Amino acid sequence: MQAIFSIIIPVFDPFDRSVALGALQRALSGALGLVGRREVVIVNNSPALSCPNLSHYLRTVCESAPADVKLVEATKNLGTARGFNLGLREIRPDSTFVVFMSQDCDIVEEETLQKVELALSEYPEIGIAHPYSVYEDSRAFNVSRKYSTSAFLRLVRGNASPTVGDIGDAELKRICERVGRRAGVTLTANFPLTFAVLRRELLQAVGTFDDGIELGCHETDDLAYRARLGRFEVARLNGVFVNHRRFLFRHICVGGTPLAAALPHQDALKQSGEWWRRKWGRPYTELYARLRLGPTFFWALAPYFVARRFAGRVRRAFFWKRWAA
Repeated sequence: MQAIFSIIIPVFDPFDRSVALGALQRALSGALGLVGRREVVIVNNSPALSCPNLSHYLRTVCESAPADVKLVEATKNLGTARGFNLGLREIRPDSTFVVFMSQDCDIVEEETLQKVELALSEYPEIGIAHPYSVYEDSRAFNVSRKYSTSAFLRLVRGNASPTVGDIGDAELKRICERVGRRAGVTLTANFPLTFAVLRRELLQAVGTFDDGIELGCHETDDLAYRARLGRFEVARLNGVFVNHRRFLFRHICVGGTPLAAALPHQDALKQSGEWWRRKWGRPYTELYARLRLGPTFFWALAPYFVARRFAGRVRRAFFWKRWAA
């Protein structure tokens, strides 16, 4: 039987720009144009009073396809994890996979769900999977260095035009052809949230995103770690690609504000880092290595611990030297 996909899309547009630019229309039309059995749940994180154009457009989309689209109105911006969890309450009870699709995801191929289903049917142990993309924070998921995290940060620092980061149709076609010649999956330490596919069994076994993390950034580390504790794997889908219009949507959300020229996620990284330390106590890389290496963990990472201890001594010596001066 063909798998059923529940696609949850949290939407946040504080300045009511995405509809006027046609950006959100492209994202939703891509999701609704996917071939296969699927439903789309939109979580509107933007208050209706301050974003009338966005709210009107989302209601219109829902009314035009009531069998395929559900709209959930949040009273405030719930953020990444909480927005997804709110939408999760509205999905079909018989769906096979749940997809976290960010609003800046651009579906390039109508057959994406079919490719995902085919790949995951061969690897039942994989609980979380994500295609190749561009401008992701996780280097393993970027299709080439041309569209790396460093390239994205250069756009931010250079205060580039909002559409400079967009990839042309001809280039997207070449990328899809190149990625389409690949096959299988590659196990990864983490996963992005542009088009993250979660097995229903995973969510039933280990739960969804932790509501305690307010601003994001470590929510994927947390779910990936719990997935591995539950004996699921996290992987990249080598033969699947989705575009990521990250720079355009960054302009939509923070353009014209002091955050526009700042490096992304600094406040969120600080908040989520504190949350992570309270919950797990150790860095994610260390916890991940313990699971991967098992009994050989200590000897394999001995140089890492020595270097970390030495770095701590250097910092303390530098502090006391400056204090004494």
